[in-house]
Amino acid sequence: MRYRGGKKALKVFASSRAASHGFSLVEIIITLSVLVVALVPLLRLMSSQAVSARDIRDHSIVMNLVEGQLHKYICIVNAANASSSICLVKEDITSEIVADHKGELGSLVNSLQMLVTVQVCPECPDHAYEILVEATWEKVKKFHLYTVVAERDSTTPDTGKLE
Repeated sequence: MRYRGGKKALKVFASSRAASHGFSLVEIIITLSVLVVALVPLLRLMSSQAVSARDIRDHSIVMNLVEGQLHKYICIVNAANASSSICLVKEDITSEIVADHKGELGSLVNSLQMLVTVQVCPECPDHAYEILVEATWEKVKKFHLYTVVAERDSTTPDTGKLE
């Protein structure tokens, strides 16, 4: 079986293809559409991972701040005289936190709110104090810690030792 035009026709076809040195518009469009179909799910995954990483970072920062404030108010209760009474109900300490930790808060500076409640525990027979530190950020995310601290006896000197 012979081709019409013989070797000359094949040579003309090969030389015209080699002389073009490029891709046709159809080839480019097909290649780009395949890339888009492959890359879109990867980009979505990367963006959701970035959001998750930011949420984890924010939660860690808030958790550390709340723990620090809880410890601070435990120390205040322990240092207070037994005759004095401490009562803070939903006291907003946000401005104090932002002033003390502004460089560490990052994007939390604008959305963080911290409240502290320190009051005598009505259910405790020894007049212990209950301490609640609450944090809210981005209006929907919340974290809180709660503890009960026994009231110190003012007649017992503080030796710094556990008995």
